[in-house]
Amino acid sequence: MACQVEGLQQLHRLKDDFLATVSHELRTPLTKVELALQLLGRTPLNEKQQQYHRIALEECHVEISLINKLLDLQRLETKDLAASVSAIDLNDFWVSLLASVQERTQAQHLTLKITNPPPAAVIRTHLQHLSQILQELLENACKFTQPGGTICLEIQPVPAGFEFKVGNTAQIEADQLPRLFDRFYRISSADPWAQQGSGLGLALVKQWVEYLQGQIRVTSQAEWTWFILRLPDLK
Repeated sequence: MACQVEGLQQLHRLKDDFLATVSHELRTPLTKVELALQLLGRTPLNEKQQQYHRIALEECHVEISLINKLLDLQRLETKDLAASVSAIDLNDFWVSLLASVQERTQAQHLTLKITNPPPAAVIRTHLQHLSQILQELLENACKFTQPGGTICLEIQPVPAGFEFKVGNTAQIEADQLPRLFDRFYRISSADPWAQQGSGLGLALVKQWVEYLQGQIRVTSQAEWTWFILRLPDLK
């Protein structure tokens, strides 16, 4: 038994070393590539060059996001992030969250429907992770909603906490729902280029939610998909 434990610990150390190498050897050069592409975009480019430049920059963003998500998963598994709990004014938080999503919904010709948070509502939790969870769910909803569709964002108090709901006009097959939070799982599509993504976003969401001692579930029916998040007030 002691040998098995030692072997598992060694595997964890090797995994940590590998991810540290990924962070240094891939993320740093990609960040420099991203900067170079941004500078290139400020120079005169013809139409074809602009197209290639846009593709290169988008792919660079995708790879940097993938690396960051892998590292975030590793940190959540092996370290106590220990971010201090703070009292979050949900009205202020709501304004900031909506400002970040409105631009994207307008660009994609989506309708954004929201409910206001309860007056003087305060939740004690980790601000960074709450923001990351909702941003990821909203980004996902925008990605899989066709132009002309609707994104809904709701919040309501529940016993000892709050419930957040993110919905969009798209339906997911019932047999795919149980796997949505699995790592690297992506919803199947007839068009392999229809949506880019690593399949890590919802896996991260689940771990962030568990870290905050909350629960998350998903339903999809009648042409609507809803992610329902319940978070306790961490006193």
